[in-house]
Amino acid sequence: MTRFVWSRDWRKFFGDEPYPFDLAQVEKRDGAQGPMRLVTAVLGPRTPQRVLDLGCGYGRHMAALAAAGHHVYGTDRSGRAVARAGARHPRGVAVVADNGELPFRDAVFDAAVSLYTSVGYAGAGPRTVFAQAGRVVRPGGHLIVDVADGRRRPISVGCELVPGGMGFWLRYGTRRQVRQRNLALSRQAIGLYGFEYRRYTPSSLAADIEHDDVWTVVTMQSGFDAQPVTGHSRRIVVVACRK
Repeated sequence: MTRFVWSRDWRKFFGDEPYPFDLAQVEKRDGAQGPMRLVTAVLGPRTPQRVLDLGCGYGRHMAALAAAGHHVYGTDRSGRAVARAGARHPRGVAVVADNGELPFRDAVFDAAVSLYTSVGYAGAGPRTVFAQAGRVVRPGGHLIVDVADGRRRPISVGCELVPGGMGFWLRYGTRRQVRQRNLALSRQAIGLYGFEYRRYTPSSLAADIEHDDVWTVVTMQSGFDAQPVTGHSRRIVVVACRK
């Protein structure tokens, strides 16, 4: 586990806003092109398919999937993110929900995706999320999970004032990286509480996905470009098939 420490009011804040990042900054930073290449290849040419975006954030992947002709649903614990997703991408349906308690019927989706490490923030725990995804995805459907490679463990995590706002940083040995500017919290708020994020190795991710004997891992790769996982991988992407 990596523990992120932010503010004394965090636990109250976490109930509605599970991450402290300024969404405008996230929109500028992250695109959907890489993930969509993989998702499109896994789904195949048939459209429309019903796809669930676990941890949809402001809906960039929902928008890309809808543009490809699919029926898209998204879940997120952040009411702020869900409201933005619904306003900007009306062709998809975004709801506030914990991915450990999905508010959908059994076997109603053809696929579920969890991109950019979203599964690591689930309150119920990743195994519960994978089991819930297995409940709502039909037999023969797919699960795509993307996480940071946990073998690159940060020694420390923190926040500081940087040009343009607050920055959150990770320190790997002597190497220090500012990952995000403009946090949604003030400098004075940082201090007492935080949240935990599960960091995965390739073997531990596969074990958690297959834990309840619902999913079979089909492929594992480094990032979205079909490269093999190595000791220097930055991301692990798994495709699993529903039994």
